[in-house]
Amino acid sequence: MEMIRQGLLVLAAGMVVLPVHAQQRYITVASTTSTEQSGLFKNLLPIFENKTGIRVRVVALGTGQALDMGKRGDADVVFVHARPLEEKFVAAGFGVKRFEVMYNDFVLIGPKSDPAKVAGGKDVLQAFREVKAAQAPFVSRGDKSGTHFAELEIWKLAGVDIPKLPESETSIDELKARIAAAIAFLNTIKPAQIDGTEDKTVTMQLGPNQREFKGQALLLGHSLPNFFFHATTAYNLLRQYGVEIGKRDFMGPR
Repeated sequence: MEMIRQGLLVLAAGMVVLPVHAQQRYITVASTTSTEQSGLFKNLLPIFENKTGIRVRVVALGTGQALDMGKRGDADVVFVHARPLEEKFVAAGFGVKRFEVMYNDFVLIGPKSDPAKVAGGKDVLQAFREVKAAQAPFVSRGDKSGTHFAELEIWKLAGVDIPKLPESETSIDELKARIAAAIAFLNTIKPAQIDGTEDKTVTMQLGPNQREFKGQALLLGHSLPNFFFHATTAYNLLRQYGVEIGKRDFMGPR
């Protein structure tokens, strides 16, 4: 099912090249990860570099991070795909000009069991409504990338309000409510969705970088250590500020 088609744009963010007398001239391009991973730059950049003598350094990021890099002046060219954000970027004076280059397709995918019964459909807005109506698990990128932005736009067009969990808790009761909401979401995930994924390749955005994990390595070497780090840190902070909490509270009911 075609999800949405968006223009992939190049924004000239005030291109600055080193003086002619410098040993090596170069520019920095902040690009969407999908474009960099497609291999496009490997084919085009050698031609550009041979013709101009200017080296190109590509930094692969999500659209939001790429635009932020351009705003800081750390990129000469921004290669992204979220038109409203691009136009805002140029209007605010961060970019010189916006050029339409090509298009890419975003696709809605899911398990073979098709819990929302949307396979083969042609109307992505209706598909999102069906996902909501069926309360089918939906995994969002949630990373300010062009894909994430496109997804949020589709939810809006479909007239579906996405539940948000703002990080604004100021009391233990509010924290408990947030945890309960997270647990409620986890309870919608079926074991079959996880079974057999030990060797599945998972790509995660860690700061400005992307890293690939196998399923089991991700769980044991990243997710669980992070969980216990944050749980232990929260426990220590509560103790430091005089909250009467002990080992039994940390370990939970037995």
